[in-house]
Amino acid sequence: MNNRPPRVSSKHINPNLREEPLSVALAYCALPLAQVCLRLGLSPSAITVLSMLSALLSAIALAFTDWGVGFAALWFFSILLDFADGTVARTTATTSASGSFLDKFTDEIKLLLLPAACIWRHQSRTMVFLAVSAISLSNLVLYANCLCAERYRLLCSQQAGLSDPRQSLIFKTPPWRIKLKSFLERVHIAKYSLHLILRGTLNSFTAFSGNIFLYFLPFGFGEPAAGLALGTYGLVCLHSVIRSVQKCARINSELDKNHFKWK
Repeated sequence: MNNRPPRVSSKHINPNLREEPLSVALAYCALPLAQVCLRLGLSPSAITVLSMLSALLSAIALAFTDWGVGFAALWFFSILLDFADGTVARTTATTSASGSFLDKFTDEIKLLLLPAACIWRHQSRTMVFLAVSAISLSNLVLYANCLCAERYRLLCSQQAGLSDPRQSLIFKTPPWRIKLKSFLERVHIAKYSLHLILRGTLNSFTAFSGNIFLYFLPFGFGEPAAGLALGTYGLVCLHSVIRSVQKCARINSELDKNHFKWK
């Protein structure tokens, strides 16, 4: 009887990351780690818990020691485990709602844990302001995304057969963006259009997804680096809030056109 674990491959990487090259690169880096976890018999939820424990150790290293390299190593290991748990779940066909909830729940704890450890480490008014602002903005992102998802479900219930947001009139691209996209797609660089390169680069640094944790890596290398990282992270959160609010406003406008009755 063959008890060898299934082999992890690139086809098990989260397909939702395809427009974020940096996240895809991290997912590829996590493939060997996912294979090791499979050989050890670890379940996806166990990998998620290990990722949380590694993040907790990195926060302790950040808050109570001057070991910047150690903090960065523990935090990067936590990031790789965060990518590996989903890969293992897709490889073993064990994806579940509870596993997805645990993954997202631990991610939110990490988003609070690291800025708090940064405050404890540096203890300056500037760092307190930046960290509290970043935490507040990240919570706004979560609220705006949940509100947008709720409104979109209401819209889908009114528009039968709508499976892709891009099929809806509210998501139509402005004409000038269509013309710009068409021009950029005609400029090819090493088989890839300039449009895809620019969009992928922008998504890699502005999307509120797994790669957002990379902004925390400089926290252990002095107050200037930590302040710059927190400020950049805050701007990314603000950008995500604005995009979600704009999308929610368009959905609300469409619901009002359809004379949706609010309770």
